[in-house]
Amino acid sequence: RVEDLRPTPGWAPEFLRPSAAPLKERVPIMVDWGENEIAGSVVTFGVPFARGALKNAVNARIVNEKGEETPAGFSVTATWDGTNGPVRWAMAHALLRRGGRYFLEYGSDVKAASPAGIKIAESDKSIEISTGPLRAVLSREHASIVEAAALDQDGDGRFSAREELVGAERSRADLPVLVDGAGVSYRAGGAGQGFKMELVERGPQRAAVRREGWYLDKGGNKFCQFITYTYFYAGQAGLRHDHTLVVAFDSSKHKIRDIMLPLPLNLGKGARAVFAGD
Repeated sequence: RVEDLRPTPGWAPEFLRPSAAPLKERVPIMVDWGENEIAGSVVTFGVPFARGALKNAVNARIVNEKGEETPAGFSVTATWDGTNGPVRWAMAHALLRRGGRYFLEYGSDVKAASPAGIKIAESDKSIEISTGPLRAVLSREHASIVEAAALDQDGDGRFSAREELVGAERSRADLPVLVDGAGVSYRAGGAGQGFKMELVERGPQRAAVRREGWYLDKGGNKFCQFITYTYFYAGQAGLRHDHTLVVAFDSSKHKIRDIMLPLPLNLGKGARAVFAGD
């Protein structure tokens, strides 16, 4: 019902006033990095727009203080005056660097550059995603974070055997594990054990894979459910993995001691891991 989408006197003043679509408008983006060693990260955030301020998300982009465009993706999550109306809320994601100054730029004179793109190949057993510098394989049969992965370290556009970061054999043997308070281990179950995988987002700038399944004991009994989203970004060598645990046991009788999400990397002695303090 279109009338239900229109502002009422209870709305904030900035949404009540008439707003014409600007030619070009800039809004600073503020990022709280926290106390850690992270030099940069993909940041996701929502942006509200007054009625009529932005007709289409293609007229929005993210730039640095020099006006140089930063690769970003936008998806419209709500519109004014029905499904074909102007943008009301947009979800944005972009790789930002610590210390940099960034701005959201939007308006009828703003046009985002074409993204580098993501290549996706699906089969009955796996989903292969290539972002450019990264190629990852996600299994439909095993609940590993990634089945296999390679990084184009020399930048020649190909993935050789020596550039493999994760091998399928090790990842299948080292699956996510949950340990309860009594020390009993539960492994993430795969095909035939309630495991499901779906490519839920296939955009030019970002792809997302959703998986769900169960942590099972040796007898195949269900203990906890897991739901994960793994995100890949065009032109980026990194990925984002969100893991949600759904408690399905009697919490008055059981506790969780540990959750292990292994990523068996083929790296040399010079490798190190950095974890955010917060």
